[in-house]
Amino acid sequence: MKDLEIFNNLEPDLTFLLDTDPGLTKSRVGIPDRIEKEDLEFHSTIRNAYLSLAKEAPERITLINANETIENIHRQIIKRTLSFIEEVPYE
Repeated sequence: MKDLEIFNNLEPDLTFLLDTDPGLTKSRVGIPDRIEKEDLEFHSTIRNAYLSLAKEAPERITLINANETIENIHRQIIKRTLSFIEEVPYE
């Protein structure tokens, strides 16, 4: 595990959190896997943990309403990505 020490405090520069209501998400699932079979309370707890992370690092984590259309979600991701690229200082 010593090799993993190089990853200490390593974080992505840009993360997208696609947020939706856990009840809606469950209704969209075809054949559920082990995680998807968990109850709504479990999924709500996980969602809230991710939302807390997004509040702690809004400059790094972009919250996107996943109840939107695929086209609108895509547009938001492209817009934020291009904005992020423009912000990166190049020398």
